[in-house]
Amino acid sequence: MKPNILITSRRDRFDSYNLMHTMNDYLVPFLEQANTYLSGFYNAYDMKDIVSRFDGLVVAGGGDVDPFYYNQENRASKGIDTDIDETDLLLIQNFAKVNKPILGICRGIQIINVAFGGTLIQDIPTEYPTTLHHAPYMEEGMRKLPSHTVAVEAGTLAHSLLGSGTLVNSFHHQAIDELAPEFIVSATAEDGLIETIERGNILAVQWHPERLQKDPDQRALFAWLIQAATEAMAH
Repeated sequence: MKPNILITSRRDRFDSYNLMHTMNDYLVPFLEQANTYLSGFYNAYDMKDIVSRFDGLVVAGGGDVDPFYYNQENRASKGIDTDIDETDLLLIQNFAKVNKPILGICRGIQIINVAFGGTLIQDIPTEYPTTLHHAPYMEEGMRKLPSHTVAVEAGTLAHSLLGSGTLVNSFHHQAIDELAPEFIVSATAEDGLIETIERGNILAVQWHPERLQKDPDQRALFAWLIQAATEAMAH
């Protein structure tokens, strides 16, 4: 029996008045051993039912998190959707309460950090001077290209999946600043920016593994999620 995995939705405007829920199609091939579903908008009253129906959660990439949620003014954040923020935060916190596995991707690592009390660098070029380009390939067709390496800490969940280091793609202008309590940093870029965090059954990466489809390291991240979600089904 396959586990049920919930993937957080994002919204795109398709005309002057209407928004539609969308899902990153690149995720689907990595989750063939699970039943996948796209989230809608939920409030706190929905959470008990939602969490009981699903065995794991993917927090997908997307626009920036509203700095309101980490007690800062908006200096450089863009693409904000507060409905998405609120739903993501509720899902993350409630899946974590019952120890169901969560995999965060790009924006996912950022809002997971915020959900548990961390903060973000709102704009790497202006707030974290570095010669490493974290958004070299913003064009859609180039996003499958690896752009830099990350070093992975021994003894971590990330290390068991990725080894001591791996090549990653990169297209983000924000990153983790203050780490949320109880989390550990399990991988960093050459310039020290945080690339992977984890805590218990939560693992999150700053890059987009779903676009590196031929890389076994990236497949290992999704295999972990499916295995952990399968184990959650038994409890």
